[in-house]
Amino acid sequence: MISKNELEAAILIWKNYLENKTFIEEKMAKYDTNHSGKLELDQLKALLTDLNDGKPIKDDEARAVMEEADGVAGNKTGGVNKMELMGAISVWYGYVEDHQKSCCLM
Repeated sequence: MISKNELEAAILIWKNYLENKTFIEEKMAKYDTNHSGKLELDQLKALLTDLNDGKPIKDDEARAVMEEADGVAGNKTGGVNKMELMGAISVWYGYVEDHQKSCCLM
């Protein structure tokens, strides 16, 4: 059973998945190397590194994205599933944007 608030979030997550299905399927096929249906930490880190123009990211950055994204579409599973992938990418880009702003202000 889910509440009204959870239903709204579930609908938004599903809509986001449908709008980005091809992209999501391509990324999952490339990075879900053990075919578990989710990106575990090392797999997520590889994806984020590619999104970061190949510049390696820190383990704690990948863990922060995982912590934020894992479980958004249900229970925490120790990985980012297809429904959570675009959220994880959004979290990453938000982190990068915030980091760039703070770097530029110094």
